[in-house]
Amino acid sequence: MKRNDNMADSLKVSVITAMHNADEYIIRAVDSILAQSLEDIEIIIIDDYSTDGCAEKVAKYYQGITNIHLFGNTGISGPGFCRNIGLSHAHGEYIAFVDSDDFIDRDFLKKLYEMANYHAADIAVCGYDKITEKSLIRSYQPSCGLHKGGIGLADDLSKIEFVIWNKLYRRSLIENNAIRFQLSCYGEDWLFCFKAMFAADYYVCSDESLYFYYQHYDSVSHKKINQDAFRQFYDFFIYLDEYLQEQPDMPVNLQQQIEQTFFFAVISCYIVPFYRSSTAADRSSMKIMLFQQFGQGGLHFQIVLDAFLYLYDYVVKNERSENWQKHN
Repeated sequence: MKRNDNMADSLKVSVITAMHNADEYIIRAVDSILAQSLEDIEIIIIDDYSTDGCAEKVAKYYQGITNIHLFGNTGISGPGFCRNIGLSHAHGEYIAFVDSDDFIDRDFLKKLYEMANYHAADIAVCGYDKITEKSLIRSYQPSCGLHKGGIGLADDLSKIEFVIWNKLYRRSLIENNAIRFQLSCYGEDWLFCFKAMFAADYYVCSDESLYFYYQHYDSVSHKKINQDAFRQFYDFFIYLDEYLQEQPDMPVNLQQQIEQTFFFAVISCYIVPFYRSSTAADRSSMKIMLFQQFGQGGLHFQIVLDAFLYLYDYVVKNERSENWQKHN
């Protein structure tokens, strides 16, 4: 799995995959990348201290395939830091991220690459399907067309999902702006993606679903949230605030809008899934952790969370009632 450095300059895309105990899914993910209709790509896989033999499986299964490069993490554990290792080895004109339990459409890279080049965009974005083994949970379609980055994000802030993996990033954009992952887990992709899109002059979107995000019960959103998770949520907002403060001519109202967007994203993506399925004791423990980590801000977090869940349950109850009435 050694790279031929003579061919490095001709690479169109470097696909980075962080892998931790992914024995059940990794072959499906890598095979979907190998099957891409776009030529001149490389696949960089970083193993994050796996104990299930997936690294050995990848090395054996793809032995002799010269555009696959396997590295081990030797630093801090976490998907973000593994992706940093991948970035340090990437030679492609563009960067893509594919999670080890997901897979992509055969034309994912080709369509995004052609979109980015045709529109001279720094980032290309496509839709995605969130799926389980048996069903489609939901689809996400971004607003088609060419959009402004930077403070131009204000026009579409509520429509953007700041996940990293349904996008193609110009590598020079990442390198010239020294964009790297700063958190080991919670929110690490949001922060990276937001910085890239804010640094971009333009990004272009297609509403076609070309990425398949596989949801399983071992995922982060289904894990019990502990004090360390809240510490990472706190760090996320510290890093976000520092970045926003560094931006010249950043309107105060836009800064507030960005922070509020991510505040409610943390609630809906991480807190709510655990909170709604937890016991009364776990909920009480969570509120204590919120207050300890965020101080008086934690009290505000508790009030918003309770109100959000009350409204959510009310809407779900009404929808069920309406559906029952329609069928009876």
